[in-house]
Amino acid sequence: MERDKTKCPFHNQKKSYNNNNSGNGGNNLPNTGNSLLQQQRLQQQQQQQQQIVFDELSSIVLNFCKMHVRGQDFIVFHIDSLKYESNNQSFRPPVKGLQIIAQNLCDRESGVGADNVLVITPPPTEQLENADFQLLIFNSDGSLAENCSTGVSCVCKYIIDYNLQSYRSKKSILLNQQDTEMGEQSNSLIEISNNNNNDLNTFFSKSRFKSLNQTPYLLFEPRNISIYTMAGIQHCITQPQHPKNNAKTLWIKVSLGNPLVLKTSDCNDPDTASLEANVFQHPQYNNDLISYNNDQFEIDSNIFQQCPIFKLNQKNTIGKINNRILSTNSNYEDYSKMIQCGGHFINSTLVSMGNPHCVLHLENVEEFPLDYYGKVIESHPIFPQKTNVEFVEVKNRDLLRVRVWQRGIGVTHSCGTGAAAALVSGVLRGKNNRKANVQMDGGTLEVEWREEDDRVFISCPAITVFQGTIKFFQEELQV
Repeated sequence: MERDKTKCPFHNQKKSYNNNNSGNGGNNLPNTGNSLLQQQRLQQQQQQQQQIVFDELSSIVLNFCKMHVRGQDFIVFHIDSLKYESNNQSFRPPVKGLQIIAQNLCDRESGVGADNVLVITPPPTEQLENADFQLLIFNSDGSLAENCSTGVSCVCKYIIDYNLQSYRSKKSILLNQQDTEMGEQSNSLIEISNNNNNDLNTFFSKSRFKSLNQTPYLLFEPRNISIYTMAGIQHCITQPQHPKNNAKTLWIKVSLGNPLVLKTSDCNDPDTASLEANVFQHPQYNNDLISYNNDQFEIDSNIFQQCPIFKLNQKNTIGKINNRILSTNSNYEDYSKMIQCGGHFINSTLVSMGNPHCVLHLENVEEFPLDYYGKVIESHPIFPQKTNVEFVEVKNRDLLRVRVWQRGIGVTHSCGTGAAAALVSGVLRGKNNRKANVQMDGGTLEVEWREEDDRVFISCPAITVFQGTIKFFQEELQV
């Protein structure tokens, strides 16, 4: 049924004032001063109430892109892609609303189907000099993840394909142009606005690409992109000259930084013995619908046009509490842990790649009861925030076979931080080299733990599956 426009706040904003001066007495004169101000305020309140009712009745439309890395699949979108269908205005859900959206999207029976949802937002104001974008990572159960290197690589491809402009100031980009952390020369940093190749927006088009092997990325220079996550800033570089690129594939190299010591709740460290889950809350709107009354959330309308800046509360994050770097000089007790599962004791290696990992070395990963032990170890009481679990079989010093139980998801085809944790674990235990191929259920990832600075790098192909649009109704997103 078509809405009556006379009741719509966008079509009924004519002001009428009773300016009757026919009487001799002052009682018939129009009110001035405070009375006029009160009338304007009343009208504004009525329009706001009408707008709230109007918004509650509107459906929400989301334009997204589905991507994957070696079978680990993602739904990627910018926060600006959520809009009211009725007026194309931006829809700003709280984080709990985004969690519900993620659950609905990831459902493989009633939704699009994915392991994770990746939401691109502006970085917090204090990170504008360091990060081009911020990334919120949602697992399929709606929980938030600290880091996901394969997801970060897909976001880099999304940024290139859809020509997203960096939020970082041009001055800071120029100052950082000499940064060689990635170990490769980049002639052009994230000046996306200089890249006006619109063909990338429709990379599927048969009129532009007659075969999958044709690639538009040869037109580009390598780019450094910095993405802020709950685990900190992830530095990435595109590899447009990679021989395995094609019309839907772009290889990305991601720096995961240094592996860290992962503390558990049963250790003697008083700072970690009472660890609580990461707090990540979205405050409530106040009456003006723009300002917020919580220091975890900021709005800078001049820069971001009222796009919400989700600030990450890092009071209880792993990196904040414990920043001890793992290296081959670390003590055995820093990474080795005996875990009791029922009547069994399992010798494991604990590694933080910005998110928690528990690595088990086995003789045969194919026959191991992954589903049972993955679920049990993920929720083991020594991991207050739960953990990812990797099951590793060393084929040779340059090749690892790894299967993954991902926290909040279950068995996944691949996991970048999991592959990194598996390689680091093998180096610490003398089982494999610092650079190796990691063969997962969905394919192979290239991982290196660089000796000179103990930084971990992963190279992987970000692949576009399709782009689409989905509609949500307000009652689906009630929190």
